[in-house]
Amino acid sequence: METAARKKRALVLGGGGSRGAYEIGVWQALREMDWQFDIVTGTSVGSINGAIFATGEFDVAVEVWKKLDNSMVFNVELDESVDMKTKTALVLKKLAGDMVKTGGGDGARLRELLTTYIDEEKVRKSPVNYGLATVDISEMKLCEMTKEEIPEGKLVDYILASASIFPAVRPQKIDTQTYVDGGLFEQMPIDLAIRMGAEDIIAIELDGTGLFHKTAPEGVRERLLKPKWDLGSVFVFDTAQVGRSMRFGYLDGMKLFGVFDGEYYAFIKNTWLPLFKARRAKFNKLCDACAVNPTAGYRGFLEKKASDSLKNALRQRGVSGTKYESVMLCAAELCGEIFGLDPTVIYSAERFTERLEEKVIGYSVEIRKVLRRQKNGLPEMLKMLSRELRTVILARLLTNNLNSGKPYSFAPMATLMPNEFLAALFVATVINNDVYAEKENALLQECGE
Repeated sequence: METAARKKRALVLGGGGSRGAYEIGVWQALREMDWQFDIVTGTSVGSINGAIFATGEFDVAVEVWKKLDNSMVFNVELDESVDMKTKTALVLKKLAGDMVKTGGGDGARLRELLTTYIDEEKVRKSPVNYGLATVDISEMKLCEMTKEEIPEGKLVDYILASASIFPAVRPQKIDTQTYVDGGLFEQMPIDLAIRMGAEDIIAIELDGTGLFHKTAPEGVRERLLKPKWDLGSVFVFDTAQVGRSMRFGYLDGMKLFGVFDGEYYAFIKNTWLPLFKARRAKFNKLCDACAVNPTAGYRGFLEKKASDSLKNALRQRGVSGTKYESVMLCAAELCGEIFGLDPTVIYSAERFTERLEEKVIGYSVEIRKVLRRQKNGLPEMLKMLSRELRTVILARLLTNNLNSGKPYSFAPMATLMPNEFLAALFVATVINNDVYAEKENALLQECGE
């Protein structure tokens, strides 16, 4: 029996300077999931990655990113020990000077790297079709070219043209025409992939500057991957950040195929469900007591404002409905972000809550001191504190409110600080229990509180 031919697949690689390391991580995930693409297109750094992807040489791609640094791309030597903000300032200062003096960097060292690692013959002979986007500033038009349309011997020239970040790098002259970074007009060459026959597309958006493709036509499946975490400055090629970006790309790629749960964090599949089920009754009691429930309706005007604020916060993090499990997972991830849990680690629900508990209990003494000082105007007082303290204090107040016998509405606080309220609701539901209380009391006694 004959099987239906699969749709032609394309991987579309957006531009974004140093953030392009994320695309290497995604490719690693695609390889593990055996998602083989027939077409790869790229803009700017995506055109560099794409040429290597077309040959199937993953180790070469990793090696290139180990060598890519600011001296290679922008001719700027940076001290690796300084922070990202300082590095960015130094690079921008150098680029501004180059623009004034010479019209931008010449890209000579980058050309040398590309010539070393991109084998034009391998790209042309590969069964994977390759295309790139650049901008012809002689005629101010977008040029999208397949490997067949790029003249023999000119592949590296056109890749360098696609990756010439204007105005940081000088325009590249090829024959009679002058070209700059393709991201000026097209950040993700999805239209090119469709012209090349793509029917099933995974596109990676790196938040570089430029114009973005709108919507794929009917009949073309399109899945968009976009980093949830900050990948650093487009202009700073930092060794540690490159490794981190690759890791984010890998985890997001695996999540695209449903291997892990989570949006911002990666969780072992289905480990949250038993815990959420066990805590459902407590969650409902906490919400009933504070008159705010992100999974249900509202009672009055203030509660409606709180509900709208919470829905908006959830929507911004990719949660469109009010399903209990989705809300709780989002709240857990907010906790992780607020308390600085490492997003490059793969967690079980149990380990994640253990790490959160370790963070939360560390604020026990400070909570007691803050609540002693608190007199009136609780929402205003909370706004002056760190996100961590706001969250743990709200969680403590939610627990106290449930047990007080005289509950009051938390609508004003949920409206003013929806993310912290959601995180606090998670802490109060999952972490604040009798075992935690015993640990906290022992810590307070040890500290003389």
